[in-house]
Amino acid sequence: CCPPRPYENQRYTSLKKECLRRKQLFEDPLFPANDDSLFYKSRIQGIQWKRPKVSVPVPLPHNTRLHDLLVSCSAAASTHRAFDGWLDVVIDDRLPTLHNQLIYCHSNSRNEFWCALVEKAYAKLSGCYEALDGGNTADALVDFTGGVSEPIDLTEGDYITDEAKRNLLFERVLKVHNRGGLISCSIKATSAADMEARLACGLVKGHAYAVTDVRKVRLGHGLLSFFKSEKLDMIRMRNPWGEREWNGPWSDTSEEWQKVSKSEREKMGMTVEDDGEFWMTFEDFCKYFTDIIKCRLINTSYLSIHKTWEEAVLRGDLLESSHMLPRPSFGHRDVFPADCPTVISAQVELNRNYRMHTLQQKVASSIYINSRSVFLRTDLKEGRYVIIPTTFDPGHEGEFLLRVFTDV
Repeated sequence: CCPPRPYENQRYTSLKKECLRRKQLFEDPLFPANDDSLFYKSRIQGIQWKRPKVSVPVPLPHNTRLHDLLVSCSAAASTHRAFDGWLDVVIDDRLPTLHNQLIYCHSNSRNEFWCALVEKAYAKLSGCYEALDGGNTADALVDFTGGVSEPIDLTEGDYITDEAKRNLLFERVLKVHNRGGLISCSIKATSAADMEARLACGLVKGHAYAVTDVRKVRLGHGLLSFFKSEKLDMIRMRNPWGEREWNGPWSDTSEEWQKVSKSEREKMGMTVEDDGEFWMTFEDFCKYFTDIIKCRLINTSYLSIHKTWEEAVLRGDLLESSHMLPRPSFGHRDVFPADCPTVISAQVELNRNYRMHTLQQKVASSIYINSRSVFLRTDLKEGRYVIIPTTFDPGHEGEFLLRVFTDV
């Protein structure tokens, strides 16, 4: 793996050495403590930039959930992402406050600032803090992990009424979770006034939740629970705010928990606290949530016993839309994921002479959307295929990264 590249050629060790020599705290000249680092359109009066002052610094906790940060710092589509490796972003610790409170991402603990500092690095990479508002969580997951994000619109799949389809989705979500992937979910807001509106069930619209556990829960008590085969598909979520939970069936204090033995509850890590974390059945989840994003973490190390993918990278210098190619319609998705800032269309070509004369049949296409990252999942039979990337707007050019992953 290549070492991280210094963003804007700022090298941490050199900057630290110079600050120690001058006996001065670092002030980042590339991301100054002013409105230009905060906004590109809006303005808020009275903001003060302050450095954290704690008597005992709190290190990054062992049980930190990366999602708490990711769903709070989802990036705008204009984020400058490195195609060929990680970026090392240097920041100072001056943070924007209003009335002596952090404005953006913050922890419940007043001595814990890691999330606000990482958010600042992401804001610097994106241009300013405002660029993070209303951003794309799928893109943020890719930026922070290098994984592959698959967004799913739960309103288009009949997951509420089609039990077989819902069960298949649950198995896929469970597989991603068990392999260490990251998952987030949200409820679409239909208007600006709807953003972060709280529903009667306790859930919040236009707000991303982290999925922290997915499992089949055994019902019953004592020996009966082992002989009965009845299990319930359940999913646990966490509101990054650390409060405001689901209050329906299987919420913290609901009577449904009497159906589960004490040992099973302990195994699940079940707690009755207003900490923003709660359980739901997967059926209720599909009923209330409108979107879910599965981010697979790609393990390509030859030394790992948990290796899941082989990886090959193709870099393109030119990408151009063609007016001759029709905008593709949505196709079936299952095994062929690709993550790139393009539309991926897989098509069959039957000529065996390694030259393409005609495209015989369109096999599948991703949804045509103006997004930095596009994902396609589909079943493909053995054969030769052509992948045709196109940009959303005709004539637009740019670099792109194409990644193809298969189970076999």
